[in-house]
Amino acid sequence: TNREMNDENEPQYDPLNPIECLETHLKKVVFKSFKGYGKQVDFARFFVLNAKVLDKIEFEVKNHYSSGTVASKHKLLQVENRASREARFEFRTTSY
Repeated sequence: TNREMNDENEPQYDPLNPIECLETHLKKVVFKSFKGYGKQVDFARFFVLNAKVLDKIEFEVKNHYSSGTVASKHKLLQVENRASREARFEFRTTSY
């Protein structure tokens, strides 16, 4: 079974003890088989909020994903306190 952890059990990112790749190296993240469920969006948002040199996040979605669904997921990721203001979101459809 797929159990989801409680939020209080999940590790939090501590900017006082930074992860080096988030600070200086990570430029691209690719999510394959992205369905846009809550935890997937939260994980993507983690990179938006913490990866300082991020250029692009690619989301590979099934070809039945509607443009409205893409727009709603895009809106969920548009947060004010983004670590990298330059990061772009790209949704690509696949037929897998």
